[in-house]
Amino acid sequence: MFKGLPKKKYYFKQSIRIKTNLPQRGAEKSGAQDQGYRTTETRKISGNREGRRRMYSGKLAIFWQMVLMIQVFATFLSGCVTTRFDVSVPQGIPAGSTGKIREETIRLDLDDLSLTVQLQNFRFRGGGPLKPLGMWMGIEARNGPFLLEPHRVFLTIDEGRMIRPITFLGPASPWESPRAAGLGCGPRIYNWGWAFSKIDVSQRDVEKGNTAKGVFAPSAGPVSFQGKACFMFWFDVDPSPEQSFVVSIRGISQAGKAIQIPEIRFQKGSVRKTFSTP
Repeated sequence: MFKGLPKKKYYFKQSIRIKTNLPQRGAEKSGAQDQGYRTTETRKISGNREGRRRMYSGKLAIFWQMVLMIQVFATFLSGCVTTRFDVSVPQGIPAGSTGKIREETIRLDLDDLSLTVQLQNFRFRGGGPLKPLGMWMGIEARNGPFLLEPHRVFLTIDEGRMIRPITFLGPASPWESPRAAGLGCGPRIYNWGWAFSKIDVSQRDVEKGNTAKGVFAPSAGPVSFQGKACFMFWFDVDPSPEQSFVVSIRGISQAGKAIQIPEIRFQKGSVRKTFSTP
């Protein structure tokens, strides 16, 4: 029934050539055999494509995993971590004043000096600093000297109660630590790890005073400063950023003339801080 060798047929499916060697036993039977062969080969091609797609997806997933690992490793090597805190932030620049707000700090530019204030009541994941509440104040005086009466720096809280400082530190040299949330003033702690503050004072120092570290009671009287200086004030009040604070600084003068400083209002806010972790 077969004459000679089987005939060779070629089918082209999406630029793929399929070679078949099918015996020709009539048009109908031959057509059925060809159709079955084509179906089998098409399934093989589809399976190959699906396999290639899965392989590509797998390689892509591995690639992005490697990218993420590189980023995490780079962060570890850089020794930095970013954390979000609740803290009191300025409501705005007081009317009639010029200045700048940077996260939780506010700077006021006056005729004779520039003044920066930060309330250090950072709260992290439900925890935060204990009493007393610390307030950092930096001053850049263009002329001098000036006098500061510590007992005339005070806070007013929600119900209108006026809170005067229990202790203060300064004038001293201001500084910043890459491992602390609060700005620094005076004695400094040098150690690993981050903290709310790196000022080298204890809880007892800020509650009772420590003259060896420059922490005094406000009754110590007016202190003189000039140029660039900083002060820390501690207030016996709940430091929670949930309540509002009004900062009043009425005790700065020069040659008997009082320097008028507008009240600064603070409310609850949130900031992000990046620390060095080694």
